[in-house]
Amino acid sequence: MGCAVITSAVAMLTRFSAVLLMLCSVAMTQSPAGGKWTYVVSEDKLTGAPYGIFGLMADEQMADEIGKGFPSFLIMCGGTVKSPHWITSSLRSPIVLGKPDTRSVLTEVPQQIVALRADDNMHVHAWNMAGDFRTFMVDKGATKELIEAKTTARIQFRDSSEHKQVAIFSPSGLNMEMLTKACGKVFR
Repeated sequence: MGCAVITSAVAMLTRFSAVLLMLCSVAMTQSPAGGKWTYVVSEDKLTGAPYGIFGLMADEQMADEIGKGFPSFLIMCGGTVKSPHWITSSLRSPIVLGKPDTRSVLTEVPQQIVALRADDNMHVHAWNMAGDFRTFMVDKGATKELIEAKTTARIQFRDSSEHKQVAIFSPSGLNMEMLTKACGKVFR
């Protein structure tokens, strides 16, 4: 695999991270999307393409020596009305993430090993860490595990002091019809 492909993939992850950071810092009108989920619709200013972001705030705050706040889980979808698709998902932390455990095989992006407990099922994932060291880029499979949880989803990761932190979410109730309309049939 050539350096151009790797550089392109890293640039793409960086752009998605920047988009998510921008969207989280701009006040937008949110609408309910079932359960504790919210949904924001916007339009790419350059292309005019619509995109939507489903957001879920954690049930509890988390804190470290530096920061305190509620983690959030975001699902970003886009495309056209005729061909919607999933773009990316992310876990945004109010605290600084710990050191990476490894690097992505394809892109060399730093990754941390995280544990996702959806209901009573444990899953281990290696999630890419964004350049802000507060955001994990979440894969499609882990996103599906989280949204299919009937009661709670817990995500364990390490903070900058190498302590284990757990973000607790209540993902049940997401309007799957809304999600399918925005993201396509990827999570069915």
